[in-house]
Amino acid sequence: MEQKSRSAAVAAILSLFMPGLGHLYAGRWRLALLFYPIAFLGPALFIGGFAGLDWSLRGAFRVASWTWLVFAVGACVHAAWTARRAGKEYRLRPYNLWYFYLLLWFAGVALPAFGITRWVQGNLLTRLDLVTDGMAPTLLAGDMVLVDRRARTLSRLGRADVIALQDPADPETIRVLRLVGLPGDEIELGPEGLHLNGQAVRREEVAGAASEHSAGGKVAPVAKFAEWLDGQKIIVLEAADPSARRSKSFRLGPDEILALGDNRAAAQELAPPAPVPRANVLGRAILVMASRDPKTGAWRSERRNLPLAFF
Repeated sequence: MEQKSRSAAVAAILSLFMPGLGHLYAGRWRLALLFYPIAFLGPALFIGGFAGLDWSLRGAFRVASWTWLVFAVGACVHAAWTARRAGKEYRLRPYNLWYFYLLLWFAGVALPAFGITRWVQGNLLTRLDLVTDGMAPTLLAGDMVLVDRRARTLSRLGRADVIALQDPADPETIRVLRLVGLPGDEIELGPEGLHLNGQAVRREEVAGAASEHSAGGKVAPVAKFAEWLDGQKIIVLEAADPSARRSKSFRLGPDEILALGDNRAAAQELAPPAPVPRANVLGRAILVMASRDPKTGAWRSERRNLPLAFF
């Protein structure tokens, strides 16, 4: 077989692409098998943070990121050291070919990363980009919202949670609204506010009316109210003119919920409120990851990592 010179730099670069690959290049396949599984420690910590461990959301991000960084640097340094100790000359093996390394990277990194990403999106976390102001002032058009897909059942949700759900009329459309009505509830919406099971929901007007974007990009005067749902204070927007507020009543079935937008004037124009099968719930919104003004394209730094719920 042809004689080749080992390179510590090549070993380090290969390990940067996939931990263990540099050790394989250096002829230490046992070390390669040891380093490769540890490569997934960072993602495992990240996923574990959302699977019930007692960490905050940001803490899970930080632990996973720093763990991965330290390990990646350590794997590169160790691979370079191993290649240097192994000697300069070695006999070329069938696996010491560039396309073999590429195949290993594809099978060992690209495919698992794609599979893990799809699994996380389907079972743990999904990002939704809002295109309307139907949830203003809590959420704005341009917000990138992280949804906890584990919280699909009512046992893991509470009244006043912000949830993502499929529109029954158009399953391709996903709406982000606030959970107001639970199965069996009787709900009335009127000019004076919300009534839940015959009791008026406490609300107080916040001093001063504001101009807010409504559906279709229109700007209309609104009144701002503080409401208390099961003890949780939320801010809602209603048409400033009480006569413009629509009245509706609902009696929810055993498998139905009712979700409303906080900007109720805009939400009613976009999609009139109606009971939704609870099976349509996709999860609970937990975080505004980032936000970008859809008109100017400017990033809203004050809305980055804005929590909506806590574990």
